[in-house]
Amino acid sequence: MSDLDARIAFFSAQPLDLRNECQRADRDGDGRLNFIEFLALLDSLQTSMPAPERLAGFRIIDADRDGHITASEFIAWWRAFPVRSTRHR
Repeated sequence: MSDLDARIAFFSAQPLDLRNECQRADRDGDGRLNFIEFLALLDSLQTSMPAPERLAGFRIIDADRDGHITASEFIAWWRAFPVRSTRHR
């Protein structure tokens, strides 16, 4: 495998890993994350994000203000901002 192929494989795997993390955090299995599930997801990703930033992040992601976010919305937010994490950089 070339270096380029290895890099493509690495970055291609990242969304799948995050999607799996989102699915694990979705405790009620409704395909969405509520705020408590979002907090658990951030903990599972080992973020060092302070509580006020966690709340602000959820509010940003939850654009329709229904109290839930999707995995796709979370992943887009995670990738758009350099979230402090020891995993999935």
